[in-house]
Amino acid sequence: MRRELSVAVDDQLTTGEWLVLLVKVLLVLALLVAAWYIHRRTRPAREARRARLAAEQYERQLRAWEQERERLVQLAEFAAELGSGEGTSDGWMADWGKRKRGESVWWMTDAEMVEPAAGGQDIAVRDSGTLVVTAQRVLFVGRSRREWLYAKLLRVEHSGQDITWMQVTNRINVSGVRYRREPEKTRIAIESAIAEAPSGQAPELGAGRGALLTRLRRAITAHDRQRPSLPEPPALARQTGTVTSAA
Repeated sequence: MRRELSVAVDDQLTTGEWLVLLVKVLLVLALLVAAWYIHRRTRPAREARRARLAAEQYERQLRAWEQERERLVQLAEFAAELGSGEGTSDGWMADWGKRKRGESVWWMTDAEMVEPAAGGQDIAVRDSGTLVVTAQRVLFVGRSRREWLYAKLLRVEHSGQDITWMQVTNRINVSGVRYRREPEKTRIAIESAIAEAPSGQAPELGAGRGALLTRLRRAITAHDRQRPSLPEPPALARQTGTVTSAA
């Protein structure tokens, strides 16, 4: 059994419904205008805050860059000035033993005498004391004394940041020093003294400090290219021409 229903559809809005719709549209437009107005009014404050944060970050980066540059310059100057002292006995300690003729001290620091441990995978600390770098030898003075004469040097090898291994003709085993303070300067002192010594079996002997000094100067040049850049000025400042340069 089938029944047919007739339904009248009227898509015409009443006056009240039109008013409600109009009010909703006006409210949406008002909210959009208010949001745009607030965004526009607060834009200078937001840009000023971003500019302040960018300036603070730039200052931190610049200070770190300047400190690193100062460190690199000091290392280069240190390397250039090594060995400029006269070969006198001034400053030579009695427990270092007899000073060789014309021997001058280039550098000294706290250190440990080390040897390869069994298996060669680690190091064994044999003594603690003072490391003395002179124009003729590397000297270690602790409870015992050990020296590595450049004239007898067969091989020199730097390991990590703070260890130098040396092998000499009068000793079968390789031994070395681990320096506990200012490792960069200590390594530069050892490298420089060996490079300035007369030529011998070790290839580093008599090579001169030219390559070392060039390497240190290039490190400064490379660092200079990494100087932090000033942050971009705020967009409003660029548009109004009120850009100020940082001191």
